[in-house]
Amino acid sequence: MTRPTAAAFIATAVWGALAGCSAPPPAVLLTTDCGVETDDQWALAHLAFLAEAGVVDLRGIVTTHAPTFPAPAAESSARAAREVLATLALHAPPHVIAGESAPIGPDRRPRAGPGARRIAEEARSLPPGRRLAVLSIGAATDVAEALLLDPALADRIEVIAMGFEGWPRGGDPWNVKLDPAAFEVLLESRVPLAIGAADVCLRHLTLDRESAAARTRLGGEAGAHLRRHFEAWLDRQPDLCRQYTGRAAWPMWDLVAVAHLLGWTESDERPRPRLRPDLTFDHSADHSADHSAPRSTVRWVTAIDDRTLWADFERRLEAAAGRVARP
Repeated sequence: MTRPTAAAFIATAVWGALAGCSAPPPAVLLTTDCGVETDDQWALAHLAFLAEAGVVDLRGIVTTHAPTFPAPAAESSARAAREVLATLALHAPPHVIAGESAPIGPDRRPRAGPGARRIAEEARSLPPGRRLAVLSIGAATDVAEALLLDPALADRIEVIAMGFEGWPRGGDPWNVKLDPAAFEVLLESRVPLAIGAADVCLRHLTLDRESAAARTRLGGEAGAHLRRHFEAWLDRQPDLCRQYTGRAAWPMWDLVAVAHLLGWTESDERPRPRLRPDLTFDHSADHSADHSAPRSTVRWVTAIDDRTLWADFERRLEAAAGRVARP
């Protein structure tokens, strides 16, 4: 008998919350490099709205590093995350913690920083059998360091990450490249791992000016903030946008993690690869020091129900605007 994946348990809990059942909402923690592009802001807003509605139990936001941030990088990202949250009219905004501002070192010695500690504390606070879902939409530094500090956390968390170019090659221009050692830790661990890669995001999550305006038109201040940020990104990076999409458009990559959390994706379970130095995948079967142990797997996202995702995003953005408009 196949044991249900942690993601399946999360989807069940989410739909139970939507249906008014007594199942507790899934406990979630977000790690993000909010402020680098524009998609992190949209993913953060959607997750915060879900928490406001009680669909998820958002335990915190840990910001991470990127080379384009002013130092200290994680603090710069934290300011960008707080700026987004300030526009959302939330009754109880989630706490933002600045995590590590640099990748894991070559010796893989964990630094026990505030981000890794927060992940561990939230995971340990949950009852047995209830995992903390860590959504990793930037460098995976803090979640990897949490696992290095306490490998037993692999039994208390699951990771849903946006990363890599696609299956079976792997490869990555950004999130994995920011800290390859962190993704090596994730792939080498037994932590349940789901990955949404760039190719599926390009197919399902690409917006242009018109579609972004349609998604945000009833969203009040928050919608206007997200739309302005998106349009500013298109204006600043026209060549990069054409490189990826062939036009003035951009994929909202990081929303794949939210979609998978909510059960709005299709995915396949595949043998977990090893990461080569060039960030491509090594699919050799002999990955484990214990050759008798079964090879672990990765849940690979193959499609996104973008219609449901965007309908939910728009509805929650409109509801937030209504809260602000009420006297």
